[in-house]
Amino acid sequence: MASPIREEVTVRLFAGGTDHNAALGATVNNGDRILAKVTCTNPATTVTTPGGWNSIASLRTTGGSVDNGSSEQWFYRDCDGTEDGASYNWVTSAAKDTIVAYIRYRAGTVHADAPGGTVANDQATADPPSHSFGFTDDVQVIGSWSQWDGTASGGSAPASYSGYSSGDTTSGNQVSEAVAFRDLTAASSENPGAFTTVESADFCVATLVVRGAPILDIPITVNADDNQDDSSTFSTGFTTGLLGFAFTVNQHLVLAWSDGVDVPPGSIIDVAYVTFVADDVGSFVAGSVLSDIFGVDEDDHVPPTTHAQWSTDHGLHTTATTVWDFTAQASGSLQTPSIVGIIQEIIDRAGWASGNRIGLHIDDGGTVSACQEVAYNEHATLASQILHIEFTPPSNVDLYPTADGTDTDVVDEGDATTDLYASIDDDPASPSYSDWNNNTDDAGQAFYQLTDMPADFDVAVSATITIRYRGAAYDGSGTVTLYARLYQSDESTVLSDEVQVAQVTADGSFANTSAVTLTGIVAGTKTTWDGARLRLRWART
Repeated sequence: MASPIREEVTVRLFAGGTDHNAALGATVNNGDRILAKVTCTNPATTVTTPGGWNSIASLRTTGGSVDNGSSEQWFYRDCDGTEDGASYNWVTSAAKDTIVAYIRYRAGTVHADAPGGTVANDQATADPPSHSFGFTDDVQVIGSWSQWDGTASGGSAPASYSGYSSGDTTSGNQVSEAVAFRDLTAASSENPGAFTTVESADFCVATLVVRGAPILDIPITVNADDNQDDSSTFSTGFTTGLLGFAFTVNQHLVLAWSDGVDVPPGSIIDVAYVTFVADDVGSFVAGSVLSDIFGVDEDDHVPPTTHAQWSTDHGLHTTATTVWDFTAQASGSLQTPSIVGIIQEIIDRAGWASGNRIGLHIDDGGTVSACQEVAYNEHATLASQILHIEFTPPSNVDLYPTADGTDTDVVDEGDATTDLYASIDDDPASPSYSDWNNNTDDAGQAFYQLTDMPADFDVAVSATITIRYRGAAYDGSGTVTLYARLYQSDESTVLSDEVQVAQVTADGSFANTSAVTLTGIVAGTKTTWDGARLRLRWART
């Protein structure tokens, strides 16, 4: 894992008007992710999201007159490489000074998850709030502020932050904004500290986190995982492996990674290769080595220990293969060509699970006289083979209640049974105590229909349910246990196991929001998941 790589920050200023055609930088590559920060005078100003952009957060001041305030809205876009210098019109609901700041991240360095963060309004100082990520990873944190009054240039970033960038408009109702950045390793939270500013006003402040793309470097650490076969004899326990022509026959490398490969199902493999350290302990022969790389097409590869097992595995090769023809060397590092297709084929297997083992065969491809020696795990001083993988995990989809199921024994805060889903706040950034459904039976259930999956949905890998709950003290005693389960639209075909969400004493107070991972997720298809129901079941004891 590594922090995402920020390529550039582009700031565009607009004096008044409702159309704000802001151009990206001249170069945008396929797979780049761009964040857009749109800052306006007047906290009531809203922004129409251009096509291809996704909203992250919206914040605004509320004190003073409408023109002595600001709004700050964040968006992101995943690029396909056709956006070089493209302009996007950020249409505002009123003619106001506007600043559009684009932050472009390099393809392959950013996690597929949408950026997240914590925001705050009406702050007396430009002090972005503390933010807990909900994971532990390498990240880049963005500290941000905005304010009315376009004369705020000349400030500085919080301590430990760099890349300070600011913008100020200069017309009648001016607006100012600034961002700064910090890379963190294996982090789970951050409190950026305060910016230094030259003007005082109500501030919008935000702390956003951009998660780094997963990178794995997996060495072979088990002696039985690096072996050799010459098409008749299986050999193990060597300090070096032979590839090419040696001892009158062609030699093949047999490799496995029993420590496991932590790539979730549904991931996209972006980069994959194997590195070796060359050695010469007597069998090295200079010249051209011809070889072919295959994967063993199994869900969870068991390393062979005999020639017969190797031969069986040889019949299970992946369709994808990589030709590796190179000049033998007596020392230094060797790296295979890309094996993305091979690893992707294994990861795409229906039975693949994160942490499973992978096996690779590097077969001699007709070498005439050369022989390459490479260090194995048993070598006393040289490093063993390393499988390098960079991947994009499956993206998350947020589903919200969009309709009620068949049950009518639950009521909302107005004691109505109609459109219960509409009474639940669907903005996770601002949960409301006043939006709730309730039931006074000792046991019961309710179904909520969820939004459909996006058009590019492939398979479901995991699911987490986030619920805010309480136990109402209608008689001052008892414990309420809440359970959750996913169903297809028929409300009978299950899509997950039932899990306990919470157990709360009936004390009348709201508990913390619970985020619970569901188990037994059915992969399915878009047809399977569209119109899915969340069933909440409760029981009082």
